This record gives sequence, C-alpha cells and structure tokens, in this order.
Amino acid sequence: MEQGFCKFCGTGKYVQTENKDDVDEIVTMECDCEDGLEYRLLKKTRARVISLCMSPKEETGMKPIAEDVTRSIADVSEIICFGHVDQIVVHAEGSTITITRKAEGIDVTRKKLMSAKATIIKK
Repeated sequence: MEQGFCKFCGTGKYVQTENKDDVDEIVTMECDCEDGLEYRLLKKTRARVISLCMSPKEETGMKPIAEDVTRSIADVSEIICFGHVDQIVVHAEGSTITITRKAEGIDVTRKKLMSAKATIIKK
C-alpha cells in the first residue's frame, strides 16, 4: 500500500499499486472533490475519443483515424468537458464523431457516413 494525494484538494489515501509514480494519479482519479470529478470526466472522455477513433476496422466497421488527428479531436473534447461548448461534430475517415455535454456527463459517438447520390442531367 502506498499513500497518495489528490492533485487538486490534497486529500490523502492509501492505494494498492505496483508503480509508485502512479499513486497520486490513482488517488486523484478516485477523489470526489469538484476538480477531481472534472479531471476524471476529462480523462475518461479523452480515452473514449481515442478508443472510438483508433479502434481497428474489425471492431467498429470504420477505418481508424490517424493518431495525430485523433489526438487533436481528444484535445478539442476538453472544451466540452469544461463547459465552454455544448457540442462538437467532426467529420473524418467517412464517419462523424460527435462529442456532446449532457447534464449527466459527456456523450461520445462515432457514426459511419453513408450516402448515395446521383445527378441526372437532362439532354
């Protein structure tokens, strides 16, 4: 057991971990202080964005999005987490990624874009 402290409020807690460098991060992620809750929301949202965007095609049926683009989308998700914007929609690799702030948290969805169009020219 190692003692760690919340990065925001300083609350101490003993946690079981094999890596002493992770102790404060673990305690922060488990802390119920307001900043700790926002931090946890931010980390979980970023992880979900990265997972949805970079998952292999076999899992999602969609082409993975390049890592640098995915990281940029994850970075932009922060303004949703902090309440500055209610929704962001990004189109990439034939899909739409939507990040929306709701009363109960953040929704992250990725949908495959499919369309068919024909232009018939009268001659």
